Amino acid sequence: AELNTSASLPFDHYLISANLRGANLMGANLEQADLRGIDFSDANLSDASLKGAELDYTLDLTDWGSPNRVYRANLKGANLSNTIMPDGSTHK
Repeated sequence: AELNTSASLPFDHYLISANLRGANLMGANLEQADLRGIDFSDANLSDASLKGAELDYTLDLTDWGSPNRVYRANLKGANLSNTIMPDGSTHK
């Protein structure tokens, strides 16, 4: 699946809050992928590479008089054994 978004797409076409709960992504190459706000809870990401991936997105709403909204990838319960994290470190 293509997880990158184009700047020309309207906001509602972004993958914010996409549901990949329990997905088997073992060994997946997700380097540089746009994973902002995606739910990976209980997914198998062992031996996957998330190097350089974007996991957080802040929607600036201050001009609208509202607090900013932050969309974060949910990795709760995900298997991250030997996963290369966005900063290049390997999760043990």
